[in-house]
Amino acid sequence: MSEAAPLLELQGAAKTHRLDGREIAALSPVSLQVARGEFLAVVGPSGSGKSTLLSLLGCLERPSSGRLLILGRDVSRLDDDQLSSLRARAIGFVFQSFSLLPSRDALDNVLLGALYSGLPAPERRAASLLTSLGLGHRLGHKPSMLSGGERQRVAIARALMNGPELLLADEPTGSLDPAAGDAILAILRELNRLGHTLVVVTHDPRVAARADRVIEMAGGRLARERTGRALP
Repeated sequence: MSEAAPLLELQGAAKTHRLDGREIAALSPVSLQVARGEFLAVVGPSGSGKSTLLSLLGCLERPSSGRLLILGRDVSRLDDDQLSSLRARAIGFVFQSFSLLPSRDALDNVLLGALYSGLPAPERRAASLLTSLGLGHRLGHKPSMLSGGERQRVAIARALMNGPELLLADEPTGSLDPAAGDAILAILRELNRLGHTLVVVTHDPRVAARADRVIEMAGGRLARERTGRALP
């Protein structure tokens, strides 16, 4: 692990929701550091708090208590516009369901990743990203014309549009057959090798086995932590 300041740091961060007038704990206080360039896998059964943890790390939700620091900045001190700007600039998201607009082709879906960034020549960058992921011949294809693996590659290209240091992925291989899942895992590992920090929620043991570190969630708590890289 690097001795430099962590890219992400949770300090006793917890999340509760109100339901029928009751406080429901979605995530008990968690303290966690993620180093720059790390590949962290988050595993655990459904309802264990994995997705809530990822939502906090991605600034999609704010902690109910405790603190989250990203690039050394306490997100609780940011207003909504500042938080949106940080999220758009520093974080890319990849989801199991791809979250592509069915009426837009691959190029347009990737361009959505830079909608509010003011990125120069976004069409050129989007086409370049898709080409680097083996989809240069699919720029004009809508999601319904693409395989599951191809759709996930479009989603990865969209996540990369603004050059984020951090990539958060929620079950990125969960909807794919083993061959397509292995191809997506190879892409994620290469992105990590190129310097992107990865936090991946997964049920796939192949993904967890290739992470630098694995944390196991249970009952909204961080139950166990272990070293990854069981496979090359």
